[in-house]
Amino acid sequence: MNHKMTNALFWILILISLIMFLWRVFGNSHTTDGIIYPLAIAMIVKVINMGEDINSIKIKFDHFEKRFDNIDKDFKNLSNEFRELKSH
Repeated sequence: MNHKMTNALFWILILISLIMFLWRVFGNSHTTDGIIYPLAIAMIVKVINMGEDINSIKIKFDHFEKRFDNIDKDFKNLSNEFRELKSH
């Protein structure tokens, strides 16, 4: 799902839960299930959205790992060059 779409769905479901809650408190119309279901679905949508965010962060860290491996190789090559210069 698109990140903006999941955020919009989350806030719509939260708003529906709030309306149902207010209706329950002031109008005594809906059962508690009518409040809990949209709220639970909203939380599930938010957890899915957070999972996607964590995956994107993981991909970014994988790129950092490759870059640090390259830096490590560069420093090893540099230390080898210094040893060669020192031995001459």
